[in-house]
Amino acid sequence: MVNRWAGYMLLAGLAAIVPSAAQAQNTTFGTAVHLLVGQTPIRVTLTAAAPDHFYDAPVVAGRSYCAEASASETELNPADPVLTLLRQDQATSLGPDISLMEPKGAQTARVCFIAPATETAFIKLSPAPGFENREYTMRFLETTLFANWAFIGGDYLSFTLLRNTTNSQLSLNLTWRDTAGNIVGTRTAQSIAPNGLYFIEARSVLCPNPCTGQTSVEVAHAGSPEAIVGSQTTLSGATGLSFDTLTFQRRTW
Repeated sequence: MVNRWAGYMLLAGLAAIVPSAAQAQNTTFGTAVHLLVGQTPIRVTLTAAAPDHFYDAPVVAGRSYCAEASASETELNPADPVLTLLRQDQATSLGPDISLMEPKGAQTARVCFIAPATETAFIKLSPAPGFENREYTMRFLETTLFANWAFIGGDYLSFTLLRNTTNSQLSLNLTWRDTAGNIVGTRTAQSIAPNGLYFIEARSVLCPNPCTGQTSVEVAHAGSPEAIVGSQTTLSGATGLSFDTLTFQRRTW
């Protein structure tokens, strides 16, 4: 009996000394920390000994996302993060750093993209050379815009109206869904000028497919959060009735 308890004590002591697999740092793709899209920004110290940290998050085909990194609010020294976003194959880039596009940030990083597939995206956060041993913050969020109603029954017209809030030209994709959530129309690779406007009327996309009376609209883009803002206007010349709704970005933070 004494030997059994001695064995238990020995195992307990070893467990306290030897780190478990769950405590391993996320310094490889295989140990990537799983993120909830839109969760509170993470804070991490990127050391010279282990500069690269990996994260992953689920993305949905046709929707748009951004990862943004900077020095944490408590870091007193200069910091310069580097973000690399890759597809599920851990090799194909999801886009370049656009931190010099509005809103600009000195020594920050931002990568935004339209997801080409429903899959897991990987995020590699690293310090630029000479900026190790600093505390960084990083967030990953969805930037897709959603409008809740577009109606083209009878003589109604429904316009998607978008505004570029940045000084860079942006590309965007639009998707129309019916009341069951099925895709009934798309317009991809549409261009919107710096600080410019873009509009499209639903009938030009949905008719004669056949014309779908009630739909919702999604707008995906590769710009920063709220680089694109917009509204949806549905109106009838015969009745004089109109309905307006704003586009909304999903926010959980």
